[in-house]
Amino acid sequence: MTQNVRSKIMETKKTKTGRPEGRPTKYDPVFVDKVEEYLAMCNDVEDEFHKTRGDRSDTFERTLKVHLPKIEEFAIFLKVHKDTLAEWAKEHVEFSAALNKIKMEQHNRLVDESLAGNYNPVIAKLMLSSNHGYREKSDMTSNDESIKIVFDNAFTRKTERGSK
Repeated sequence: MTQNVRSKIMETKKTKTGRPEGRPTKYDPVFVDKVEEYLAMCNDVEDEFHKTRGDRSDTFERTLKVHLPKIEEFAIFLKVHKDTLAEWAKEHVEFSAALNKIKMEQHNRLVDESLAGNYNPVIAKLMLSSNHGYREKSDMTSNDESIKIVFDNAFTRKTERGSK
């Protein structure tokens, strides 16, 4: 490709909305309603399986197959990249609010189900800290600033302090 052709490709015209010309967006206002459809699919399923068989009794174990709503999975549901969802959320207020429903549902289920003992607390803590701004704070005195350690002359020799 010659330099002249390359420079023409790099120069894109702007439309009236300020967006560069090119492939039109796949955004459709129907996607706002698709959030409700997606959330309806995100249900945990309780499963029971036969763990052991004995002469006098059988043992069954119940497990919970967790299906938390996730932005990444919603992107797959719509057949777009998750970055595309972020761009649409910047441009369309109603779509941004719909994506927040997914985040709020995820948050509420993580907190409620973890407290009930149904979700792994380590994974729930990780997801709450990475996706919802939670953090474990143990610093109670320095307000996240470095602590200055000042040594007085208690650690110096008597001769250095002026006493004999």
